[in-house]
Amino acid sequence: MSIRERTLLHNEQALSLEMAVTKEDVERKLRDAFHPEHMEVEDLSAGCGAKFNVVLVSDEFEGKPLLQRHRMVNQVLAEEMKLIHALSQKTLTPQQWKQGSQGTQ
Repeated sequence: MSIRERTLLHNEQALSLEMAVTKEDVERKLRDAFHPEHMEVEDLSAGCGAKFNVVLVSDEFEGKPLLQRHRMVNQVLAEEMKLIHALSQKTLTPQQWKQGSQGTQ
């Protein structure tokens, strides 16, 4: 690998570290958009911000099918999704959460 190629690779790696999505970024965006009754955000990527697990309980999901709920979350996180490689979602209404069905969606 040439010096130029190494320099470019180093610059790309530094840039991606600066642009990493944090757990706090995801929490803030979801909290502001959905005003959740319950929310869990877990960074599964050892801090690099590339893989998240989200459980979101909100009245905003009432009457909406699963696919629409996930699209709503993806839309809120549109900028972050450019850097996130994997996002696992459980999107529930408060009633579903209270009934203990959080593992079904």
